Amino acid sequence: MSFEAVVAVLTTVLSVGVKVIGMPDQIKANRQRKSTEGLSHWFMLCTLASYVMWVIHGLLVHDLSLIIGQGLGVLVTAVIVGQMIAYRKPTSKLAHPLKFAMTWISTKVQHVVLWSKISIKRVVPD
Repeated sequence: MSFEAVVAVLTTVLSVGVKVIGMPDQIKANRQRKSTEGLSHWFMLCTLASYVMWVIHGLLVHDLSLIIGQGLGVLVTAVIVGQMIAYRKPTSKLAHPLKFAMTWISTKVQHVVLWSKISIKRVVPD
């Protein structure tokens, strides 16, 4: 077996090990607490995106060790992201992202309209 093959096998084994030991433990803890409090949502989303990009790269270069090792990461990280969505608090801004976004946009539009009316009154006398 060549050095490159040994590195590929070790990379796959270690990568799978991390995802089989660490991530399932986190999934179990989240399920028991019915909460993902303490986990960074941005970190988990970035981790998921990273795993997805590694899988795509593995597919493009036909590297089975990347596809298997990082594909498992996609699966377990997607479960944790799913838990973040399922266990979110109703009062959280993330609970209703569309409603939050629309409220924020409408507030900004109201400010722009208010300031434009004030500016027009200053320029154009009644």
